[in-house]
Amino acid sequence: MTPLRLQITDTAEERINDSITWLQSYSEESAQRFVEALEDALQSLCQQVAHDIARKVPLHTDELASIYYSRPVFMYLLQTGKTRKRRSSAGLWRLYYDITDRDQDGQPDTLRFLSIHHAAARPLWEEPRPDQDEEGDQ
Repeated sequence: MTPLRLQITDTAEERINDSITWLQSYSEESAQRFVEALEDALQSLCQQVAHDIARKVPLHTDELASIYYSRPVFMYLLQTGKTRKRRSSAGLWRLYYDITDRDQDGQPDTLRFLSIHHAAARPLWEEPRPDQDEEGDQ
């Protein structure tokens, strides 16, 4: 099974950099763990979503993120902490992505990573919308 291609939007890149800077203020280890977990998660997501599409497994959108972006958007929970304590959002991140058909052959071929937010942060849809409309990145 060929995994989906990964495209990271400018907004997602900015969010990743902001997250790394924030984590580095706590410890270099936290920032490194975040980067490694994010890379693994994105690679795994590209493979898993391609597999689900091939098997015709229904993909479930995140309703509020889909409204915010005005198109189907999916959310993946990423755990980067060493352990997950009950009712703790430490080390828990929400990855938002959509699936596109870049070569326009009728088959989804690209997972476009739109944004990442810490679980304790203000939700994506409560933040001001970006001023500029980047290609496919609202």
